[in-house]
Amino acid sequence: MEKLDLTKFYALTGVPRSYVLCGEDSALPPGDPEHGYLANARRLGTFRLVTLEGSHEVMFTGPALLASKLALAGRD
Repeated sequence: MEKLDLTKFYALTGVPRSYVLCGEDSALPPGDPEHGYLANARRLGTFRLVTLEGSHEVMFTGPALLASKLALAGRD
């Protein structure tokens, strides 16, 4: 597998960024400083945090809720 170069993406500081966090998601360990969701979120720089109740499968278990939160995350 080839690693994706995100250098240009992270340099786009003028683009609004959001992070949608599912409160019941256990796919990524929350406290892991290298691979947990906080490590991923920090790489975005300044971002809007949008939370929702649901697991990693919320797109199947709560699609309407997810859609509303994605709309909120992209409101800029």
